[in-house]
Amino acid sequence: MAKVREVLSNDAKGVDTIISGIGGIPMPQLSLFRPLTLSEPICSHATSSLLEAVGPDTSKETPLIVVISANGVSHTGPRDYPIALTPLYRWLLTGVYDDKREMEALLGKHLPSEAYVVVRPSALTDGAAKGVSSIRQGDSQRPVQGYSISRDDVGLWLYTHVVAAEDRTGLQGQQMCITY
Repeated sequence: MAKVREVLSNDAKGVDTIISGIGGIPMPQLSLFRPLTLSEPICSHATSSLLEAVGPDTSKETPLIVVISANGVSHTGPRDYPIALTPLYRWLLTGVYDDKREMEALLGKHLPSEAYVVVRPSALTDGAAKGVSSIRQGDSQRPVQGYSISRDDVGLWLYTHVVAAEDRTGLQGQQMCITY
């Protein structure tokens, strides 16, 4: 934990934004109800460590924590994936998404809404970037549906709308859906 705090201190200057895009590799298991799982709940463990490192220090401003989750994670609100993918999201990936749901719950439990943003991209690809103008975005109440988005364009969206944005208040506490 000391090393994480050291990085976040940034030579005592602190940081204003932390972006976590950590994820695990699905592991098959013999189960009809949860055919895929993760060997370790890496997303929730990493988020827990980040929250511990940031801590409740009120002498400094809490950085905005941005986590990359996935569409299909939420069981509430409007569907954020095409209906053709329902078996994939509601059956095959449910065990994998337990970790992402826990990650999102930790943020809501331990931080005020202005201190975090959840980004839920559709399925990630290694394809070429199409540019920020090709990215559609929505939130948990008005999600956009799509099949995929490149990792490069997720990074571009994060830079444009979070890192370089002068006003991030419209994103804070939101679950943002992005896709092509």
